[in-house]
Amino acid sequence: MILVTSALPREGKTTAAANLAVTLAQLGDRTLLIDADLRKPGVGRLLNMLDGKYAGLSSYLAGVSSLELVTVPHPLIPNLVAIPTGPLPPNPADLLSSHKLAEALRQLRTEYKFIVIDSPPIMAATDAVILSVQTDGVLMVVRSGETPKEAFTRARDLLVSVKCHLLGVVLNAVDSSAPDYYYSYRYYPYSYGYGPQEASEMYSSNAGGSEEHSHSRYPDDDENSL
Repeated sequence: MILVTSALPREGKTTAAANLAVTLAQLGDRTLLIDADLRKPGVGRLLNMLDGKYAGLSSYLAGVSSLELVTVPHPLIPNLVAIPTGPLPPNPADLLSSHKLAEALRQLRTEYKFIVIDSPPIMAATDAVILSVQTDGVLMVVRSGETPKEAFTRARDLLVSVKCHLLGVVLNAVDSSAPDYYYSYRYYPYSYGYGPQEASEMYSSNAGGSEEHSHSRYPDDDENSL
């Protein structure tokens, strides 16, 4: 069971999670892809499976649907099954830390060889850290030339603090023609569509410092379908 996350939004985590799940399924292994980003889901659009209008992970965690009903086989990719987010809840962190998720993951482990979970960015909410301790390992996605060093370091330290198993880092969008791998280390907040409290807590440890705002030149993870 692998959790895929990133420090900040727009680093390619959702695409990386979906590609990993598709690859494992195409190798012939029964694979489950869970969209646990209950704030800004993207797996459904990537896989051409509608999100938010039908039952999904949030429905199961809220106790209004069964695990069987929210588990959807992909219509075109053999061995690939997905659990979409379902309707976006007002309390994602509470749902993800509930005993129902732990029970579901224990059951799903017996049914699938591989489980890939997409989660929100670490610096935007606590969800990924909550999920990390229930998985076998975490993959962090970093966008070449875009991810600030401070944000990556802080995200890594948060994962280490809960003693999860950090499997490694996926370096995304590498420009092989560039003369070097220069990083512009900027420190800036992202709200990622989250509530004001979570957005304000993202860089509480850096309060009082200067901030430089910047917008990524890259589109969202989930803009293109697989």
